[in-house]
Amino acid sequence: MTMKILFLLRKTFDNGCFDARNFELIYMSLDFFAGCSEVADVMFVIDGSDNVTSVDFLHEVTFVASQPSQFTGTQVRFGTILYGSQVTSQISIVPDTEHNQFVNKVTQLKKAGGQPLLFRALTELRKEFANSGRDGSKQIAIVILSDKLRNRYAVLREVGYLRRAGVRILPVGVGDGVQDRDLRDLLTIANPTYRLNSFSEIYRLSKDIYNSVCQSK
Repeated sequence: MTMKILFLLRKTFDNGCFDARNFELIYMSLDFFAGCSEVADVMFVIDGSDNVTSVDFLHEVTFVASQPSQFTGTQVRFGTILYGSQVTSQISIVPDTEHNQFVNKVTQLKKAGGQPLLFRALTELRKEFANSGRDGSKQIAIVILSDKLRNRYAVLREVGYLRRAGVRILPVGVGDGVQDRDLRDLLTIANPTYRLNSFSEIYRLSKDIYNSVCQSK
């Protein structure tokens, strides 16, 4: 890692030319080099509804499958819930020593179809943290939404349960159909919401997820 940082520094300042893209990579490398000492259980709530094209769904699962590589050798565990009109697939939180098992399962996920009925996914999310979450762990859910909230009352009810359980939700809205109000309604504590124009932009969230998981409570 040290050699990587030195290489990027040299590349950035060679010939007196500053490259902001390389500086961002250096910043990320320094963050990762510092390590992550948090004990955390992280769930990805994946939108597999008819709003999401096959290509966009591939972006989702590729992104989710890439996340454990940031946390090798840490006490961070992962799981997923896939939803459309129903919850069609769920990967329970796997031990932190079995990240490859998680990645293999994620890459085999298939679209759920139907409308994005998020409240059903949030119900399963609550149950998963209650049944598989570790005592004292930081519990974080990255919730991906491609359209406006449906059954808002049911969503708000589930968000209230998750808030009382101490779960932190990071809402990610993709496309024009998601409103700011939809993202704010998903917050369990005061933290940023994320808006993306398309699923191809989802990879930029990696650093924010890393920081949310690894920063001290």
